[in-house]
Amino acid sequence: MMVTLLGGVPIPYSLHRSLNWCPDPDEVSKLCGDKTKGIIITSPSNPCGSVMPMETLSSLARLSSTKGLLVISDEIYSRVYYGEGLRAPGLLQVDCMDLDPERLVVVDGVSKYWAMTGFRVGWVLTPNNLISATLGKVLESTISCGVPFAQAAATAALTDPSALLEAEKMTRNFKKRRDAAIRVVREFGLYEYTPQGAFYMLIKATDGDDMEFCKRLLQEERVAVSPGSAFGDVAKGFVRISLASSLKDVENGVKKLCQTILNSR
Repeated sequence: MMVTLLGGVPIPYSLHRSLNWCPDPDEVSKLCGDKTKGIIITSPSNPCGSVMPMETLSSLARLSSTKGLLVISDEIYSRVYYGEGLRAPGLLQVDCMDLDPERLVVVDGVSKYWAMTGFRVGWVLTPNNLISATLGKVLESTISCGVPFAQAAATAALTDPSALLEAEKMTRNFKKRRDAAIRVVREFGLYEYTPQGAFYMLIKATDGDDMEFCKRLLQEERVAVSPGSAFGDVAKGFVRISLASSLKDVENGVKKLCQTILNSR
């Protein structure tokens, strides 16, 4: 949407079920043409909860040099991560001696890990002075600056040890809910993959209209999920569940979802 609003032409690339809902770097490379200006990647992702392995990140980062492009990495869910370490592998962790760091851009913020969506505070990390200066001018001419109370809250979230401990606790709870959801889909024989980050998961629901399936699930079982087709053709027939609810609600909701899927076959 942002690319279109600015007069650009977005070229989508696929996330592959066989790659745990990650992109194929070779496929992305082939989609790059003479007019391509940059590549946008997201890890961990919404709606899949997939996390790109470092090998994939490295291959995509190299395109910045081989193709002369910007690589823009949306890492808003980077700390909502269920693997080893405090955060998911990120673009600035890529160890490639032949990379041009000025073509790498990371976007992050306090919305997800600290559950501060309404504060609208985020940041961009890049050594590229031209990008930094341009972003400052755009910000000044559109919204002037972030409101002071939101900036103060973001500072507290980033520096107060108690806030960091609370955020870590939330992530542990997300992992418990993810594990519970996985147990349920396994019990119903619907397991496909295990999300490694964010707080979403895709479940194959139908070979038909996923929007109609979601409406029926809401009306009959009072369970709300999102249709996969809202996120692109590759996710048609899937539904996205959210783990941002209580453990009990996640378990009960996924059970009702799975039972509805089986009853529809």
